[in-house]
Amino acid sequence: MKNWLFGLIAVLILIVGCNKNNPLTPPDPVPVISYVLAPDTLYTTLSSSHYMMVDVTDAQGIDDIQSVTCQLADASGAVLATLTLSDDGQYGDIIPADGTFTVQLNAVVAQLSAGEIYLHIQAQDKAGHTSETATTTLILISGEENTPPSISELSAPVSISFKQSTEYLFTVLAKDPQGLDDLALVRLDFFSPTSPSPVFRDTLNDAGENGDQISGDGRFSTVLSIGAFQNLTPGLYTIRVLAFDRAGARSNPLLRTVQFVREGNDPPVIFNLIAPDTMQLPPRGAVQSTLSVAASDPQGLGDIQQVFFNSYKPDGSPSSGNPFFMADDGNISVSGDETAGDGVYSLTINLPSGTTPGDYRFVFEAVDKSDAHSNKITHIITVK
Repeated sequence: MKNWLFGLIAVLILIVGCNKNNPLTPPDPVPVISYVLAPDTLYTTLSSSHYMMVDVTDAQGIDDIQSVTCQLADASGAVLATLTLSDDGQYGDIIPADGTFTVQLNAVVAQLSAGEIYLHIQAQDKAGHTSETATTTLILISGEENTPPSISELSAPVSISFKQSTEYLFTVLAKDPQGLDDLALVRLDFFSPTSPSPVFRDTLNDAGENGDQISGDGRFSTVLSIGAFQNLTPGLYTIRVLAFDRAGARSNPLLRTVQFVREGNDPPVIFNLIAPDTMQLPPRGAVQSTLSVAASDPQGLGDIQQVFFNSYKPDGSPSSGNPFFMADDGNISVSGDETAGDGVYSLTINLPSGTTPGDYRFVFEAVDKSDAHSNKITHIITVK
């Protein structure tokens, strides 16, 4: 009897010990900071907006997040400022309640001294549970942030004839947040289809000379005669315009194509593109849209041989059906074209529901019966 009783007591002790070591109720989970995106370097005087973004997850859902805060500290650990991040779709945050919390850094940075700044980020849920601290650093530099220039409104000839003595005008509008005096150079480059390096280079000026009309208005120009291009051969060239500021920062590039012709033939021109900016995929079936572009030719519409476009997928790869030929046949049920022979070329495209979403690039072009190519028009359609 005693042996049986001692055995029962031993079993009870074992059960109690197991329950203590393996509780049935898990501990309350805490928020988790999974990603921090912050600038590495900032200036005490900023000319553009800068943000910090933090991705936070919580086992009870994003609604359980009470707050996300960031303490800015110096190397000694002294707290310089405390920021509260938000996930409400405002003040730099893009999508509300998506778990990405955002705060703008401009105002607080303007009040700090130059040096290394430590950013300590924590998230807290409604029960008071606090995440582990995520830490990153940024270097704060005394002085004004340089912002690169920008250019727009490029005007250039569509074709250049070797048999004409015409002067050709190139103009572009340039801007710089630090003022026009910060612009050091506006450059024009010509590229042949076979060379990655410019085959011809020139500079544009804003001094009221060589084609420029008004000095200091931000519109840079140059005039080139056919003699400047005597070393080039007939064909389709790409021109690129860039602006540089005194710190070496480069603007956005502007690109155009120009056809060099030796004979009397002039290339066609395309214009007035009609195409959607976005296309919404249906749950099933396909969505349609008709793309149209107008074309003209100095030798008449009868000299136009083809109007077409090439499309490129969001990853940059070309579509397997390139090129897609457009029609001016008035066959609205087949090509989508409304009126035959009016110089407007059309094609109806179909996107099935399984199409990969993203930005699709469409490049439109025309070619005449002398194989002279028109200007190109590039358009982005965002598929959602």
